Amino acid sequence: MSELQEQTSREALHQRIIDVAGEEFRKHGIRSVRMDDLSSLLGISKRTLYEEFEDKEAVLTAVFDHQIRRMEAVYAKNREESANVLELVLRMFRISLTEYAQTNPKYFDDMQRYPKFKECFEEGKVKHMQNMKVFLTQGMEQGIFRSDLNVELFVKVQQLIEEKGLKELKELYGMYETFKTTVLVALRGISTEKGIQMIDDFMIEMNRKKE
Repeated sequence: MSELQEQTSREALHQRIIDVAGEEFRKHGIRSVRMDDLSSLLGISKRTLYEEFEDKEAVLTAVFDHQIRRMEAVYAKNREESANVLELVLRMFRISLTEYAQTNPKYFDDMQRYPKFKECFEEGKVKHMQNMKVFLTQGMEQGIFRSDLNVELFVKVQQLIEEKGLKELKELYGMYETFKTTVLVALRGISTEKGIQMIDDFMIEMNRKKE
């Protein structure tokens, strides 16, 4: 095997580990998936697995980085196809709902047990909050969100709900229903009549597709 072929093969293995691990983490939770499980599912030795990743946290961080890049590509595509900010938010909302429906709630709780990954996740949340401020401001300019909206306060409230209030709600109602309800209530509360009509039309279409 040439040096180029060997490099290509290693890169393919590296990505396959990320893909399989990501699916297993979401399906079963992070703590439930051992490195032994991954090597068995991948059909490779533990030695080969550890040559690619030093431990499970390194795998988890790689999975998260891959997901971020994938979602950035999805976001860019949907932004080009969206007529306004709310349409973009609703498109991404639908994608997130689909992913939450396929994710074990333990996945989000287990994140807190891995310091390096938690740090990456927290950085992602900061970026998300910054993007939210931009979306809200653009939506106000487009006449979709109310002109009297206090952007800073709204973002901080959403941050507090996410950090303090969602754990108990997730346990009672599940991640999918909790996310769907809290996001829709928040969006409707800050929207103009034009925005509310867009949300209602979106939900009618989404419910029709579920039938």
